[in-house]
Amino acid sequence: MIQAFHASVAHHHAQVVQRLRSRFGEDVVAIAELRCGFFPATPIAAAIVPPAVADMIREIERNCTDPSALAFAVDIEQRIEI
Repeated sequence: MIQAFHASVAHHHAQVVQRLRSRFGEDVVAIAELRCGFFPATPIAAAIVPPAVADMIREIERNCTDPSALAFAVDIEQRIEI
């Protein structure tokens, strides 16, 4: 089982899909919930995104027009293997 959170700045949702595909594989892309913007109260964000990282994501979101923001990406995951 995997619980995963991804945030990044992109010009188009296809860029995010490609990032997810390369990081987590095709199976995850098929079930991923993509949203524009950061919503810290969503269950997955509330469960695995530390407050300091959430603050950083919000700061990047406020300054997403800065060209350096396009290099921003964060992946947080928890895995349980049996």
